[in-house]
Amino acid sequence: MTGAGFVLVEPDNAAMATIAELVEAGRLRAEVDTVLPFEQAAKAHELGETGRTTGKIVFTVTGCSGIARFTTPRADA
Repeated sequence: MTGAGFVLVEPDNAAMATIAELVEAGRLRAEVDTVLPFEQAAKAHELGETGRTTGKIVFTVTGCSGIARFTTPRADA
């Protein structure tokens, strides 16, 4: 198989807690290739498609205060 693929996983609180501990201890870190303002999302997409990035492409977002929370609509709503 060549190229990137997708893996679907179920949420696992114990594993997430272990990952958080590793990050806090400095034993695990994300490799960041490029940081761009959100307005340059098209450029980020182009960079990702080249297959030449060596880490994650990260967006900066201005005008937001705090952490955005995303929720899934309830089926009965």
